[in-house]
Amino acid sequence: MKILQQNIRLGVFLPWLFFGAVVGVSMFVALLNHLALSPSFEKMAASIMTRVGRETAINTKNFLDTAARAVWLTRDLLASDHEEGLTRERFNRTTRGYLLQHPHFSLIYLGDSGGNNWLNKRERDGTLRTRILRRLDDSATAKATVAEAMKMPVTTPEEKNAVAARIAPFLETTWYRQDEVGNLTEREAAPYFAFDPRLRPWYQGAEKNNGLFWTDVYTWAEHYQGVTSTQIGITASVPMVVKGQTRGVVGVDIVLKDMSDFFAHLEITDHGRAFIVDGEGRMVAVADYDQAVHDGGEGRIQRVKISDLTDKAMATAFETFAARVQEEGKMLSDYQGETLFSVSVAGEDHFAFIRSLDSGYELPWFIGVVVPQNDFLGQAKEQLQVSLLVSLILSLVMGGGSMVLGRMIIRPLEKLVDASRKVGALDLDAFETMGTRFLELDIINRQFREMRDNLFVVLRQIVDTIQSLRGASLNLSELSPEMVMRMDRVTELAMASTDAARRSSEAMVAISTSVTAMNAEMACSDQSMVAARGSVDFLQERMEGLIGGVQTVTGVLELGNTELLSIQQEAAASADELRSLVTGFAELEKNSQTIHTLGQGATQKAREARTKAELRMDALRRLAEVIHGIGQVMVSIRDIAEQTNMLALNAAIEAAGAGDSGKGFAVVANEVKDLSRKTREATVEIDQHVDGIADVFRDMETFVGELMTGLGDIDRANVSIFKALEAFNMQMATMSGSVTNISRVFDRFSEKLTAHAVSVQHENQRFQDLAGYLDEIKEHIANVSSQTTEISANLGRVVAASDIIAGKVVTVTEDMERTAADMQQLNQTTQEMRAGSGRLSYETEKIADTTMDLENTASRFIV
Repeated sequence: MKILQQNIRLGVFLPWLFFGAVVGVSMFVALLNHLALSPSFEKMAASIMTRVGRETAINTKNFLDTAARAVWLTRDLLASDHEEGLTRERFNRTTRGYLLQHPHFSLIYLGDSGGNNWLNKRERDGTLRTRILRRLDDSATAKATVAEAMKMPVTTPEEKNAVAARIAPFLETTWYRQDEVGNLTEREAAPYFAFDPRLRPWYQGAEKNNGLFWTDVYTWAEHYQGVTSTQIGITASVPMVVKGQTRGVVGVDIVLKDMSDFFAHLEITDHGRAFIVDGEGRMVAVADYDQAVHDGGEGRIQRVKISDLTDKAMATAFETFAARVQEEGKMLSDYQGETLFSVSVAGEDHFAFIRSLDSGYELPWFIGVVVPQNDFLGQAKEQLQVSLLVSLILSLVMGGGSMVLGRMIIRPLEKLVDASRKVGALDLDAFETMGTRFLELDIINRQFREMRDNLFVVLRQIVDTIQSLRGASLNLSELSPEMVMRMDRVTELAMASTDAARRSSEAMVAISTSVTAMNAEMACSDQSMVAARGSVDFLQERMEGLIGGVQTVTGVLELGNTELLSIQQEAAASADELRSLVTGFAELEKNSQTIHTLGQGATQKAREARTKAELRMDALRRLAEVIHGIGQVMVSIRDIAEQTNMLALNAAIEAAGAGDSGKGFAVVANEVKDLSRKTREATVEIDQHVDGIADVFRDMETFVGELMTGLGDIDRANVSIFKALEAFNMQMATMSGSVTNISRVFDRFSEKLTAHAVSVQHENQRFQDLAGYLDEIKEHIANVSSQTTEISANLGRVVAASDIIAGKVVTVTEDMERTAADMQQLNQTTQEMRAGSGRLSYETEKIADTTMDLENTASRFIV
């Protein structure tokens, strides 16, 4: 602790500080990168492992999905062939392409509800063969006999002959070899082959599911070229449903060896491997097929338990996974999901990824991937170690350089310390020259020299200032008594000005009161003139209204006279029209009689036309029914064409996937597609024609119906017209008499209107005279109004002038008051200045003392 409390020499401390800081920081950064990157590498490796595991699971799913898609498409194609009569050529043409396109397909077959079986098979040497099993008898006895024969051994020739003798009346099995283009050749009988597809798990499972079904792993015997072998694999199957009934089941076999070959060709990592295991720990597929199965004796094949594998990493990974699932309280058969974890085998760490197969397969399988961690982390760890070593070497080199750099910085600093000590001792003589290659230190040296020069200049300025202060203090001492005398004189003048301002303010207040009283009197006079002017204006408005009323009455009388003359003329004309109307009524009566006669003939013709239209309507309805039947037939034809086109499209897709071997099949599929397209186009064209004919018949039917309705309406309308004509004739006679009477009344009315028009003209003249008198009165009232307005304007100008005078008086009063206040303030200021002059004398003495002190301080500098 005492060492830490002592002062430290910078020349020793700074180089070692640079060295320690550079080396320490470099090593700290390197170590921090190591600690930070190690978990990152592990996370990255885990992420890559998860992606690799998922891709492996997806590839496995795609591997199995090809079988599912193939079995669905084969089912669709064989369903149409089965309806037309399935032959060996059709079956071979449909299934051969899938076997060529997918090398991992071992068999594709169809078992129908009658017990017949069609099969296309790829032998282990690549040869394609076709087997046709026809059931000759499907009675209960035949089924029982075949079932018993299936249990009989067929090892020796005698055993084969015994089986052949039992099933010969019921089954016929034939093998065909295919040439390079798929033609069936080399027919070979298999009389001892006893088989019923309906009893197989793949048939029963698909029929029960009514959809895709995956069997569990099972074994079956194969006979080829006189050799009997056993295969192990799985089957994907779907039912073939035609018109709501199950007509058979289509299946595709995949052997486990092909699945293992698929895993052998999967690219994972340099040492990574994948596997499939079921829920009981039995192997399904692994890259090395011989590790997945072993010989069970007597030609049987058995699957190996994963715990018995020589690859202990796989075994340990699955055991760890099973233990975790059990810890969660679950069964392996119920587990769905994926998990990533680490296992250690023989001192080597591995990543393990296990994922359940999708639930849609109904297979309790698990896809696993095991990869040594060094496949991901080995190279990264080596690179990290190399980076640490390089960081250490660079830190040592940089530390040595930092010590040299520290010494180069310390030497100039020591000279600066000596110079600062001289300045502290007030010694401003020349400093020792400091040589340095560092720009910043050189700048400090120059700044230090400039500071010394500036101090020297400042010292000279201080001496000059002292001399000036001494002279100024003497002058201030002499001016202080004179300032006191001048302040006393200013105080006397300020008090006299204050009294004069107060007296002027009182006089202005009296003047303002007089002006205010005068304004009040003028305001009363102005109000009286305003009231008089309002009365004159009111009288003038009344006269204008009276004149307007008289003019309105005059106009009304003139208009009334004009209207009376017009009414008189209209009345005369109306009388003439009424006399003409009486003559027209007589002619209308004659015309109505003629219309009545013609209407009776039209009614008879309309009834005859309605009868004929009803007969045509029945014929049109029968034709419409025939056309509708044609349309239904065309709908059925179009549905068949669309189904054919869909089948042809599926066939074309499969042919394209088959490559060169599917070209012939593609040509046939295209021909079928073109034929279905032409059929569909023809049906569409026929439908258009049929629809056009149907539209025409519907229009004709509508027209005839409307015609019948119209004829009925005409018949009813004629009856109504006859009745209306009779009533019309009676009304015409009555109206003719009435019009004659109205004509006489109009003649008398015209005479009275003439007399009334003369009276209206006399009244109009009297009102025009009255309007003239009122105009003269209006002119006199206008003169009075103008005089009143002029008087009011003069009063307004007088009031405005008095207001201006009052405002000026107020302004002067305020100015006097402000002047008095300013004088009082001036008096106070002079008193304060008088007191300040005493303080000025005191401060002058202090300046003299300070000047003496500065002279003593300046004398201490060494120049």
